[in-house]
Amino acid sequence: MVVLACGGFLDQWADLGEPLSIRAVQAAGTGGAHLRDWLAEAVAVPAGPGALAVAARTRPGTYVAIDTIATLNIKTDRYRQYALWTRQSG
Repeated sequence: MVVLACGGFLDQWADLGEPLSIRAVQAAGTGGAHLRDWLAEAVAVPAGPGALAVAARTRPGTYVAIDTIATLNIKTDRYRQYALWTRQSG
């Protein structure tokens, strides 16, 4: 399984329900999914033989003047595509 996630608030998932590790295993077992809860999000996809393409788009950071990942696009060899994006205020 491959899990890509935005930073922040993932530690609190255990307080909101199942922790990230449990949610990710369940999502990967169904072929992959975009996980979202409160201010945290992640994408979990099954890993194994075959292609897994990940592309990222960036934008200037809200608090620091450096490029940050704005969108991740993940495409598996099963032709499913998942998008993960960061939420930035400002």
